[in-house]
Amino acid sequence: MGGEFEVSSLKNLLNLWLDNRLTMSGLDSTFSAAFTHYSALAINVLGRQNLSNARWNVEVAYNTSNAFYQCFLSKEMMYSCAIWGEEEHGVRGDLTVGPTAGDLEAAQCRKIHNILTKARVHAGDRLLEIGLSWGAMAIEVLLPQAALLGCTVDTVTLSREQMEMVVQRSLEAGVSDRVRVHLCDYHDMPASFEHAFDAVVTTEMIEAVGPRYMHQFFQCMDRALKPDKATMVITATSQPEFRYTDYQYMPNHGITGHSRGDHGNPEDNCNDVGIYPTTEMARCITHFIKRGVTWSRRKQEVEESSFGRRSWYWMAVLGQVKSETNRTCAFNMVPDALLPPDAAEAAEPYITGDEQGEEGLGQLAEYMHNLLTHQHRCFAYGFYVQGKYARLLYFDRTGALLSEAFDWSEPTSLLHDFVWKVAHMTPEQLGYDPSAQVASESDLDLLRSKMACSELETLPAEVQQYVLRRSGT
Repeated sequence: MGGEFEVSSLKNLLNLWLDNRLTMSGLDSTFSAAFTHYSALAINVLGRQNLSNARWNVEVAYNTSNAFYQCFLSKEMMYSCAIWGEEEHGVRGDLTVGPTAGDLEAAQCRKIHNILTKARVHAGDRLLEIGLSWGAMAIEVLLPQAALLGCTVDTVTLSREQMEMVVQRSLEAGVSDRVRVHLCDYHDMPASFEHAFDAVVTTEMIEAVGPRYMHQFFQCMDRALKPDKATMVITATSQPEFRYTDYQYMPNHGITGHSRGDHGNPEDNCNDVGIYPTTEMARCITHFIKRGVTWSRRKQEVEESSFGRRSWYWMAVLGQVKSETNRTCAFNMVPDALLPPDAAEAAEPYITGDEQGEEGLGQLAEYMHNLLTHQHRCFAYGFYVQGKYARLLYFDRTGALLSEAFDWSEPTSLLHDFVWKVAHMTPEQLGYDPSAQVASESDLDLLRSKMACSELETLPAEVQQYVLRRSGT
């Protein structure tokens, strides 16, 4: 781009670097390594991330002329990884086939739509973007769907250059009334942002937050999201595990490794607030399996921990979900108010009556039986979901109660209220018998003797006499 050198093959140049990266990593002099280490230590102690430092970092990185970034970014000006499809011959298409016109723009557009799909943007939603780049996400969510959805986007940045360009681009696109750019740090978002957003999106910005400040970041996002139903989508850069130590010295850098290993990283903080990166975790599992010995050790640790004992002993509430109506459904899920007039004459109008439905009902009863058998509970709750309708269940040792079917698709439905209440119930309210106590050794001996006697009674009389003679009783 600078014209300082030319190569006949970009692919061969990159392959040369990749083939020798481990060798080149060992070429640092002792002085260079020591300088890097102590510089990072000084930054950790003296230069911790604060608002002033954050603004300075942005000034250095992003307040460079927009024309500079336009030289190598796509027309959308997305400064983050694209999603390359088969149309662009995959992520290595430039190296294996060669570039094609518009391939970067197509891959970036695919990435934007993928993020917006995960954010579950609906009609009238309000979207918050942290780190707006040059407005591609904000404008893309509005342009094709503005008339239909009527969404609004608030975007936060510390770069004045980016803000000015986004304001201009939104005017040109005719969506300036629905894009609001805020020149501030995410810590200083307006008070009006509290619980105001249906979705939050941040694209490869979280690396700059750093592990030390991850909790603060998620606290700010939690304040911005609506408390009842909202979504947050985060994309982040990852690095191979062997390069982790190169970055862990940096106080404000949180590049996620391919596997967690024994290192602390942002993934732990994500899990703490209920965010589970399923794709990354699947990659972690594959990585552990390939490592053989490490996986064996991890497998044993998991089995010995509580994570390996998710059984009937640990279940609090039984739930069964079916995405659509079929013959295996245990209950008729049409609300009673919508049933035909003659349906009320049936003894059990909520039972489907189909043979497979009866089997499904028996399966549900078996599950609840297992729960009550393995726990010292007098009763237990459950729920049954089929599509947009649900019923609440109550089981004790004498029978069961079933609520009327209701629509649970709204955030104020009875099912949402039920789950919230269950999460705040005491053990007694969940059905646990307060009179139950831990059995002593003498209690266990008595139980064993009774069980032995019960088994003895099932044997033929002559065998019983032989066992009694041999035991001296």
